[in-house]
Amino acid sequence: MEKVFGCKIEGGKLVFTSPSSFREHCKTLIGKELVLTLSDRKKKRSLLQNNYYWGVIIKILSEELGYETEEMHEVLKSLFIPPKEIIIKGIPFEVRKSTSKLNKKEFMEYKDAIQRWAASMDIYIPDPNEFI
Repeated sequence: MEKVFGCKIEGGKLVFTSPSSFREHCKTLIGKELVLTLSDRKKKRSLLQNNYYWGVIIKILSEELGYETEEMHEVLKSLFIPPKEIIIKGIPFEVRKSTSKLNKKEFMEYKDAIQRWAASMDIYIPDPNEFI
């Protein structure tokens, strides 16, 4: 089971945001072979971006094209989020990253692609700053 802990490097040492939680989790792993992966923390899309996505992008496209919001969401994911292949017992499946897992930069690229696609059908999707 993958567990994620916040940390940073200070004075050449790895310092955990919550060292007690890390120590407690380590107790459950005694004797197991592990892999440690360190990566830059990428902030997920913000609550404002989420509200804009569902309240503006999805709402407008659903109304204009006549589909339910969840259907429109799935269409957009299939159009603009590249698939990843996973193999379960020899059977390949295509899966797409959840939009809630997009970081802020990835979300902006996703939004821009959707806006261009919508514009090609003469559907205007306003930018978030147009609502301030």
